[in-house]
Amino acid sequence: MIIKKDAPKDKMLLEFSNGDIEKFKDVMGKYNFKDEQSLIRFVLSVLLVTEDNEVQIKKDGVFTPVVPANHSIKGGEHV
Repeated sequence: MIIKKDAPKDKMLLEFSNGDIEKFKDVMGKYNFKDEQSLIRFVLSVLLVTEDNEVQIKKDGVFTPVVPANHSIKGGEHV
């Protein structure tokens, strides 16, 4: 679970727990990021430069589009 915490206007505080912190740690290790900031900056950069709000991953030799789950999107629909 990730919970947004109260913070000053120019800051964002997120609290990671349970399975989400494990996934975060797994990605840190798999990609050998030097710190959490580097991982977050990389992910944000990928999402900002992608076209059509879609990223593709290669899994089992096949490229597959990856988009957020509908329950994660405002209004429940992708842009």
